[in-house]
Amino acid sequence: MESASIFLLASIFNLAAARIYTGFTYGAFWSEQANVKRYADFYHSFELAKNLTNTPVQSDSARLYTCITTKDDPTEAFQAAIDTGTNLLLGMWVSLGVINQSNEVQVDNELAALGKDFDKYGQSLADLVIGLSVGNEDVYRFTAKKDGQSGVGPDDVRLTTQKVRGKIKAAPWGRFMEGKPIGYTDTSPYAVMSDSDSIGMTAYPYWERNFIGWCC
Repeated sequence: MESASIFLLASIFNLAAARIYTGFTYGAFWSEQANVKRYADFYHSFELAKNLTNTPVQSDSARLYTCITTKDDPTEAFQAAIDTGTNLLLGMWVSLGVINQSNEVQVDNELAALGKDFDKYGQSLADLVIGLSVGNEDVYRFTAKKDGQSGVGPDDVRLTTQKVRGKIKAAPWGRFMEGKPIGYTDTSPYAVMSDSDSIGMTAYPYWERNFIGWCC
């Protein structure tokens, strides 16, 4: 099943001369974590997206929820992106209670995976990286379920973003992320503004019971 989530990203630094990146969001596995996506899966998906017909804009980018395959092994989407010339909006999974390990361990594994492939591919990978989203809809899950096991709160997202930014800067491969915005993605009511270089929004008007008239 191909992802139907579409994203648009414009540079936050110079909107007048912004480049628009268009593409789809891709998960790390099929249905369950044991069935991880491999190089061929990502390669096929990226090529399929780039060659869609009768679309107003061409897909040239991919948003990833996570940098890992299993534990701290890098996602094979990195190699597929290099081979297909697909830009990447990187993601890191930071929620508690989903990967069955602490937030800190999860973040360290994400950073280790990213570092391994920057060591392997260097500038070839860096040239495709648009930015990094530290988390995805974590505050939404934290607020909606209120069970202490789903998502993380806004303060934890801010602290995690600070931690990731600091560890990337201190890493030997950190130079490959220089100038890349590091931010957060959530549904429209739960954006975390402070300590974010960029803000990603996922919008679900139907499921959130929002009327079209509210956009005015």
